[in-house]
Amino acid sequence: MTATTPKLLRLRRLCFEGDRPIWWIIGLGVSLRFLLASINMDAFDPHMEVVQSIAYEHRWPGLKDSWEGFQPKLWYTTIAFILRLLPTHHIKDITRIAQCVNVIAGLGTLLIIKKFLAELKYSRETQIVAIGLLALNPMLMGLDATATNDSFSILFSTCTLYFGYRWFTSGKVADFVLTTTGATLAVSTKGNGLVAAIAVLCGFAICLVIPEWRRMRTPMLAAAYLGTVLLACLYLAPYGDFYKQYGSPFVTAMDPDPIQAHFFTYVPSQVGREGARTGFSWFFTFRFLDLVALPQLRGSDYRPFRSSLPTMLYGHWHYLHLRTPKMWINYSPWVTWLGRILVVFGLIPATYFLLGTLKTTGGVVRKFLSRQVDSQLLGRCFLVVAASGYFAFVGIFSYQLRDFAAAKALYIYPGFVALYYLFAEGYEKYRQHLWPSALKLQRVALALLCGLYVADILVVIWDQFHRVPGVRF
Repeated sequence: MTATTPKLLRLRRLCFEGDRPIWWIIGLGVSLRFLLASINMDAFDPHMEVVQSIAYEHRWPGLKDSWEGFQPKLWYTTIAFILRLLPTHHIKDITRIAQCVNVIAGLGTLLIIKKFLAELKYSRETQIVAIGLLALNPMLMGLDATATNDSFSILFSTCTLYFGYRWFTSGKVADFVLTTTGATLAVSTKGNGLVAAIAVLCGFAICLVIPEWRRMRTPMLAAAYLGTVLLACLYLAPYGDFYKQYGSPFVTAMDPDPIQAHFFTYVPSQVGREGARTGFSWFFTFRFLDLVALPQLRGSDYRPFRSSLPTMLYGHWHYLHLRTPKMWINYSPWVTWLGRILVVFGLIPATYFLLGTLKTTGGVVRKFLSRQVDSQLLGRCFLVVAASGYFAFVGIFSYQLRDFAAAKALYIYPGFVALYYLFAEGYEKYRQHLWPSALKLQRVALALLCGLYVADILVVIWDQFHRVPGVRF
């Protein structure tokens, strides 16, 4: 007994002391991403054909040339430049190279969120739980292991919000430069990068009510920021060209439904994958029981929960197999039961997120009404605005299209800094109100949730080993 005790103590220190659990979690998440990226050959949308056109045909596809031709080209050009340096042109090789680049971008996002939570001095438990839920999220792991522009969009928007928060709370010029750089890259990568860029502009507008910020040449800096982002929109992204050609800077491969939904009265949609039936049902219902009954969208079969945006975002966030690329589909009974358990256990972090949102928003409103406005309040208000912006973006976009495929949780992932700030605020405060036995039970449930996240992505990895020709190690 005495001989084994020092070994157990050393093992415990190695695994559990300080922030080592966080690094173990990040290591596991990145390892799973790299494993999937090395064998995967499918994605939510066909992005590699745009990369191939840039790399090998020396042209930038437009809206009518490719399904993803409307996208800003930063990610595509970056991958094309890397591929031009390599001898192989085989689709499997170049796809996996693009996916590994995205894994590195995903690692960058995790490191920024870790640094952000540590700087806010949350408790060790809060940081471990938040990083575990983020790094092991199955949808995010799957996204980082596919050849799409989403990982770049998430990384650059995360930079924008992180350095924007630091800028509004400290006023350091270096943070201003970095948030401007992040916003420039975000809008040059994907359309939802505009949300983070606009959130920073809203932060500048709020600065006008803070006396010390009015004395810091804030209008000049705001003008410099706006000018830089507008130049990026005009010359590094297609928004200006779209406005000239189509009368709107926001054009995608999916057209809005010609029959718009009414708020209370149902009118049939002309799209084949109807999501929004009425405005009320789309925005203000949560069809949890239907989601638990069958947490998967199988082809075009109608499911009531697909007519509820909160349910779609919630289900997509916690369960990768709710709707996947074709080669990832798995309708086996045990994978379905895995989804049922995930969406049930996912209520725990969702509840803390809602509590944190109410707490933070209420605190911001009270201080504004009492005129107790300072830089710390400005930072919190900035993150609340950013989180609200991402939900507004996916809400407006999906409501106009009326297509349930537009209700994707990945559209709000670029707001991770704001979303995990609200979760951490709720978890830090309200978990203390639990009885000790309930707190222990909750920790077990959250650990089990993270374990089931890993199981969800392992199913995809296992299926790729058997479905992708030539995958052998």
